[in-house]
Amino acid sequence: MSQIESLQAEISELIKERDEKEARLQTTSSTPEANALQDNIRVLNSQIAFKQSELENIADAEEAAIVVADTLEIEGILLRDLFVSPTHYEFFLSWWKQTEGEKAAATAALEASYKSEIASQEDAIAELEGFRVEADRLGGLLADMTAKRDAAGAEIIELKQEVDRLTEDNESLRKQLESKPSSVPTNMTANLADLAKQIQAAKPGIYNKRWRDENRKTHFIATLSATGEEIEIPYLEIGKYREESQEEAERFRAEQAQAELARLAQETHNVVVPDLQFPGEEGAASGLDGDSSNAPVVGSPTLEERVEALEKRMATIERDSYKVAV
Repeated sequence: MSQIESLQAEISELIKERDEKEARLQTTSSTPEANALQDNIRVLNSQIAFKQSELENIADAEEAAIVVADTLEIEGILLRDLFVSPTHYEFFLSWWKQTEGEKAAATAALEASYKSEIASQEDAIAELEGFRVEADRLGGLLADMTAKRDAAGAEIIELKQEVDRLTEDNESLRKQLESKPSSVPTNMTANLADLAKQIQAAKPGIYNKRWRDENRKTHFIATLSATGEEIEIPYLEIGKYREESQEEAERFRAEQAQAELARLAQETHNVVVPDLQFPGEEGAASGLDGDSSNAPVVGSPTLEERVEALEKRMATIERDSYKVAV
């Protein structure tokens, strides 16, 4: 088998293998397998291209050898005419073609080897360039980290010095406080407790507190101790009120009613008696005739009538106060 036939057979095998892998690539659903098949197809295409180039070089070399042999002259005589017979020339020509073809194949192989080596060197150079760039990046990162470390170290030293200074100041202040008599009142806790009680007592009292909506729990419903009015209180404002029992609320309202009754009684005590409308009274609203003397006025009520009118007035005030308490 000639060299050309051998190359053609190798190229056919490579093409067959490539076609099989391309068919598998069309049917596979696995991403890793598809990536591997693509890599194999890429390598096979490169090998096929190399073999085809080698085959073309050998064919060109053999064709050139035939042309040279057919046109070569020695002392003005064609090479072909120097042979005894055409058969001897054909044998020479076959040897000549094979020799030139082998030389061309060797040259092509050497050229491909050089190209492959050059490509490999270029890949290595590119890889080294990538390493150099990465080394520069890491070097810059290292320099930045070193600078940050040094800055942090300096800051730590400054902070330590500041802590030492503050510690000394604190110790100095402690000694000054220990050397001076304490001016802090000893009953501060009691005063604060009393203040807290006063603040709490000043808040409006409520009782019967419950959720407006048991699920949402955003508002309370409660009854004001002072008036018995039912109000709605947002969850975040419940601290503005003082919660107490219903008995405490009733006692509070009773105390308010008693205070109101006492106030009304005091006002009644200070009222000018002639302002009251007694039976048989006529004339001005003041009931006085403008005379400052104690002389009795004709038609004025008697003392018994005035006392009776005051008792009725007090009964009315007590009844109104009771209603307020209820």
